[in-house]
Amino acid sequence: MKTIPVTAALLLLSVSCSPGAAESVDIKKSEYHYKLGTNCYMDKDVSCAISELYRSIELNPRYAEAHHMLGFVYMGRRQFPEALKHMNLAVELNPKLLEARANLGALMLAMEDWDMAVEILMPLTQEPLYPTPYLVHNNIGWAYFNMKKHALAEKYLKMAVFLNPKMCLAYNNLAMVHEARRQPEDALQAFREAAKLCPDYQEPWFRQGVLLQNLSRADEARTALEKCVKLGEDSHMGRRCKGRLQ
Repeated sequence: MKTIPVTAALLLLSVSCSPGAAESVDIKKSEYHYKLGTNCYMDKDVSCAISELYRSIELNPRYAEAHHMLGFVYMGRRQFPEALKHMNLAVELNPKLLEARANLGALMLAMEDWDMAVEILMPLTQEPLYPTPYLVHNNIGWAYFNMKKHALAEKYLKMAVFLNPKMCLAYNNLAMVHEARRQPEDALQAFREAAKLCPDYQEPWFRQGVLLQNLSRADEARTALEKCVKLGEDSHMGRRCKGRLQ
């Protein structure tokens, strides 16, 4: 099972416009349905969210935030063609909506289009006011890892943990890069940091257990794998850890 590499963030925004009187009614109604849609999403009523967001777009087809939100909802449902359509429109309609670009890059990762993910995300590294740059660096690093460009992957993942020293996902991904570069001690250190930061995160326990087995450090491997099983014996990762113990 792959690590969950993609970090996506949702920033709910509204637009301000100065339309003519007739258009103003549609825009106000569009914003109203957009807010209803986001509230439905927050309440985990996805069908309601999609319905309200489509209504918002019908009233104002150029409402970038509504397209972004609809794409975000579809991405969560892994309906990638629909997500791509609306994410692309959001970026096209409002290039300054940086969260839409970030989530479009995350969508490219989910679709395993690594080159396009890097192309989309890289401009965000030059945005000094972008609020979550560590997510962008993590995702670029993950894309480079899958492209087997391990030096670049290490560079961006190290920047992710520099920008957010508590980001356990980035430490886990960085550890995998160290493994690929045949740096076992660096990998173990990063896996342990990920597990320390997020004690309930099973994957770093599993991966360090496997790595320790490969290094013939059986007692340490057993400790890590037993911790993984304890965190969730019936989960997919828990079953993998149990299998390694056996």
